Amino acid sequence: MAVFLSAVVLSLCLLSSHASLLIKYGSTTVKENSFLPLHMTDRAPTIDIQGYDDLRGLHPSYFSVVMFTWLDMIGFQFYESYITYWVANIPAGSFGPGKGKVVLPYMSPLATNKFLQFSAQNNSYSFALVPQGSNLVGPILDNRRSPALAKTLQHYNCTGDFIEIIDFTTSTSQS
Repeated sequence: MAVFLSAVVLSLCLLSSHASLLIKYGSTTVKENSFLPLHMTDRAPTIDIQGYDDLRGLHPSYFSVVMFTWLDMIGFQFYESYITYWVANIPAGSFGPGKGKVVLPYMSPLATNKFLQFSAQNNSYSFALVPQGSNLVGPILDNRRSPALAKTLQHYNCTGDFIEIIDFTTSTSQS
């Protein structure tokens, strides 16, 4: 049993060290804690998963990339995630943008986030790379609010923890 668990942990470590998420708005690469002018985010970004190819079939065959933000919908600092973009069925080992299926259409970032305190000009968003257990089929319910993002993703065949998360901030003051 211990050998099996060690192999699983090693496989997950190898997967996370080899899969890399590349997000671009135009020619600008979104890096961790990037600060992007709001006008750059009007259109959906290109998504690429780099450095991952599983010829032996030991790892997930597909990935999802989910863009989300946090909203305090009630006003008492009870935050829910709000999915603003979801691309699923990105084949493992595929290179180049444009792969996968858009399951929740892109909603460009807002100028301000009235739901979060102290954010008169800034808005924070995250991209998460998530492994899928199988090809996602069927329609996604168009409910972008999710109190438990990981559970919502698991409902649609996304398995395991996020492999990578890239956070960025938009601002009307930097346009």
